[in-house]
Amino acid sequence: MSKLQPYGQRRAQAKREIQRILDGKGKNFVDVAATAGVTPQTVSATLNGYRHSPRVLDALRTFDVPERLLFDPRRATVAA
Repeated sequence: MSKLQPYGQRRAQAKREIQRILDGKGKNFVDVAATAGVTPQTVSATLNGYRHSPRVLDALRTFDVPERLLFDPRRATVAA
């Protein structure tokens, strides 16, 4: 596992897909950070799995990023 991808290939693929979605809207991580009221480093750390920022995840939702890409433990379902 790479130092830059602490949660593996699935999260890395999700980050790339989020970047493509934002690019398609003419936006980037700086725009997400401004919407969330955090630094671009916080956006990157959240998407890389180093931290959990509900503000970043909520900001990504405003850019219509699909829920399946967000890895939000607040919305995780518990398997019975």
